[in-house]
Amino acid sequence: MRTVPFRFGPAEGPAYFEPHGWRAAEVRSHLEEARRLGREMRGAWIPRLIGRLFPRKGEEMRRMGTVVLLERA
Repeated sequence: MRTVPFRFGPAEGPAYFEPHGWRAAEVRSHLEEARRLGREMRGAWIPRLIGRLFPRKGEEMRRMGTVVLLERA
């Protein structure tokens, strides 16, 4: 079986779109957005707890699932 690296997105994050004529108008974590909309999954307290106990790990988790609203630059 061949191993393929799993990539979450470009290292520069939403700034990746700037050379293509777009900029990020809003950037939100999918976990935060689900909470705002009242659509949290079961067990959503676990990533929130990890984010509070381990801020750096929490930031990594937030960047993994990001909702970005783009607008023309």
